[in-house]
Amino acid sequence: MAAHGHKVPGFMRGALAIAVMLGVGACTPDQTDEQMTHDPHAGHDMGDEDVRAMLEGASVASAQSTPSAWRAARADVAAGRLTLDADGIPENLLTVASKRSDAGHFRVTLEAPEGGPQLGRLFSYVIVVDDANGQPVVDARLDFVGGMPLHDHGFPTSPAIGAALAPGRYPLDGIRFGMKGWWQLVLSIGAGDVTDTVSFDIAVSP
Repeated sequence: MAAHGHKVPGFMRGALAIAVMLGVGACTPDQTDEQMTHDPHAGHDMGDEDVRAMLEGASVASAQSTPSAWRAARADVAAGRLTLDADGIPENLLTVASKRSDAGHFRVTLEAPEGGPQLGRLFSYVIVVDDANGQPVVDARLDFVGGMPLHDHGFPTSPAIGAALAPGRYPLDGIRFGMKGWWQLVLSIGAGDVTDTVSFDIAVSP
């Protein structure tokens, strides 16, 4: 397996540009798999006005260096088109643990440890990659990018994808969510001459 840390190939940057608000709003049939819900009333600290104030103070240089999907999300918040809950998570955000990749070449599952992702905890995901026929993908080439769309930063650690644990099962080690809110993990997957992308929205509460 060829596995890499935060290396972002050129086509991934394009994928981010078309991944605007993936998982927000209507849910496709694939997005209902292993669906998890987020309580929009949990937490206390951060609301729409707080985030708008933060966005208004963002530098031009920062905005220019941000993936376009994330810039679009921040613009929607600033304009009042996207409503956030008390934890800074878009209301009605639908998070799923398993979905088809964007072009349908793979079924990808993001396995979290028992209890799910927790604030401030260092942990590992297991990325499970099957082909369109449900067979494990051996020697997949995996890259990823991740962070907080509304805050223009990545992980506070340096996550990396390790060697396969078993056919089609790849560890993503060193993940830590440094603050509550909406996080996004975008994976690029290659097998033979086939490449595809998939993104996962993650809601982290205290």
